[in-house]
Amino acid sequence: MKKKSLLSSILSCVLIFSVFTSIVSAEESTAQEPQWSEEIVVASPEGQPNARIEFIDETKLNETTPFAGDRRVYRSSFSEVAKNTISRYNVGPREKDIFLISVPKGVKKTISDSKTVSASVQYSGSVSAKIRSLINIELTGGAEGSFSNTWSKTIEYTGPEGNYTTRDYYGAVNYDEYSTIVKTYDVYDEYLGSVYLGRVNDLVSTQTIAGTKRPKAVEYYRDFNN
Repeated sequence: MKKKSLLSSILSCVLIFSVFTSIVSAEESTAQEPQWSEEIVVASPEGQPNARIEFIDETKLNETTPFAGDRRVYRSSFSEVAKNTISRYNVGPREKDIFLISVPKGVKKTISDSKTVSASVQYSGSVSAKIRSLINIELTGGAEGSFSNTWSKTIEYTGPEGNYTTRDYYGAVNYDEYSTIVKTYDVYDEYLGSVYLGRVNDLVSTQTIAGTKRPKAVEYYRDFNN
């Protein structure tokens, strides 16, 4: 009888400990701090490398200048991107944050309505309209420098893993920073007397435009217990 009583006591203690452990584990899971993911890039604008724009300098139109016994007649001008490099990634500020969808653990879902973010190229200093258009074309493919991304209803999202019960997804805009070298040329027809020798390009200026921010669409999520 004593052995049976001792065995019953041990089993009761094991059961109580098991229940206590489960309760503590559940409380710890509930009290766990939310966890934010890193951003991932989901879309970037497609730029036009080595962008170039042509224009007429009205002050030089029909201008004829002597040149080492020859003469030159002004025809047009152009600016082009000689070099474009990224200097920093994810410089921010992150903005236009939008909620996409909430997904429980073990579930896959698609968003109920399409969501869109829009942004434009940003400049850190004074840049002429002509050079802005050129750099906008280089970075985004369009002279306006605008960019947008849409999360469609066909994209599937999954719930969290581990001890979390829910995952909330968000979309936003972030920026990468660029430095761009722009060269501007005047175009002349060159003559020796009345004999046409050919067309020449004269370098007028070289500019470095730094701190330009190109937008991109990013996505991130938050895991939590509710």
